[in-house]
Amino acid sequence: MKESAHPRTRGWRWAQVPQRAVAILREEGLKSLWVKLLDKTLCRWEVLIEHPLDRPVPEISAQVPLEIGLLDGSEVEEYVHFRPGTDPSEITRRLTAGHWCFVARHKGHMIYASWGASGSIWLPYLDRELRLASDEVYVYDAFTVRDLRSQNIAPAMYLWIKYYFRNAGYRREIILLAPNNKGGLRAIDKAQSSPIGVIGYVKLGPWRWNFCRVRRGARPPGATK
Repeated sequence: MKESAHPRTRGWRWAQVPQRAVAILREEGLKSLWVKLLDKTLCRWEVLIEHPLDRPVPEISAQVPLEIGLLDGSEVEEYVHFRPGTDPSEITRRLTAGHWCFVARHKGHMIYASWGASGSIWLPYLDRELRLASDEVYVYDAFTVRDLRSQNIAPAMYLWIKYYFRNAGYRREIILLAPNNKGGLRAIDKAQSSPIGVIGYVKLGPWRWNFCRVRRGARPPGATK
């Protein structure tokens, strides 16, 4: 669907901007306001995280018992119930394309899910492609039910997923996180993953510049050693 020709930011009518900005400033602070204003107007970017799969990490256990496995095509309806508003055809498309979906259940209920993919992946939020090297895997769209977000579930699952991909022959995980995703950054820190740069775009009218900047000595996604 094409964007409306009416002057607005993505999802914000200009008349709503002052009210929304004040609310974000009060609830989340100046840094979050700045990030969201840029996101809705001129540019979008995410923090680029790497996790070498041969790096030792401390064992991390969730504070509740978990049953861990891979989602299959017969469980799409359960996944949609777990994440209301999800398009079941999108979940089926991911599975058909060979993406992995790691799920954790507690007392028989799905409480966590995270996806993984290799090769060439389309990033809807950044409206661009991410190309990976043969030894890299992209981990994305992690979600934990709200009531259990302080139980070490995400860090424990990061560890489980790491072992899965390492045993499958991959050597590095790539993860993208919004710069104001404090919970996600904390979970990544517990798993001893490292921010190495940023990836995104700047857009002004018809002009657009895609960028991927990594710190000196870091390996960009898709690059061979």
